[in-house]
Amino acid sequence: MTLKSIREMSAADIGCSLHTALRKCCDSHNTSLAYNAVWCCNKGWRKYTMFIKDRFSKVYYRKDIVPAMKAANHDSVKAIKPNPETFTIFLILQLFTENEWEAFASYFLEK
Repeated sequence: MTLKSIREMSAADIGCSLHTALRKCCDSHNTSLAYNAVWCCNKGWRKYTMFIKDRFSKVYYRKDIVPAMKAANHDSVKAIKPNPETFTIFLILQLFTENEWEAFASYFLEK
């Protein structure tokens, strides 16, 4: 996947890619919790992916993808009226180790 195609992805496609990465590329309690939370916290997940889309539009180097995803997580709870589902997704992602973030972003890190 090229960086240009990543910058041009829709929030829905980003969300689908990340959810698939949680299933196929991650194998920990935290990432399993995140995978299942996506089904339960649909509004929070959609909000997070919209913030990722905004952050990805400014990414020009692969090394900036994981920091953009982490920043989007913080953006989602700083929103004017975050809902409980947004907080749930935020808190689960706060548990991720650096290796889990790399696996979570794996589809975007491949060349």
